[in-house]
Amino acid sequence: MTHRQLQKEIIPAEHIFLITPHDTNWLDYNGTMTATRGISFAEAGDLRVMTVNDEDVTIPDGALAAGIIHPMAVKRVYATGTAATGIVGYA
Repeated sequence: MTHRQLQKEIIPAEHIFLITPHDTNWLDYNGTMTATRGISFAEAGDLRVMTVNDEDVTIPDGALAAGIIHPMAVKRVYATGTAATGIVGYA
């Protein structure tokens, strides 16, 4: 099933994993490159991501609340430009 097919359905996460921001690596779950269905974080701050459509976006501090799962399909969380901590991916 492609991402476009998934986006119109409510499907719970099959994998939950801690994200260590990195400027060149894609997100990895157990040795497999993956994209998220959602992201949450413990401490708010700027969050710089690459979406599944290769968009480099910095979400400013205050735009997303800590402790909430935000639906977003990203394949990278950058170290440079990210101040949020305790980042969790849901895939």
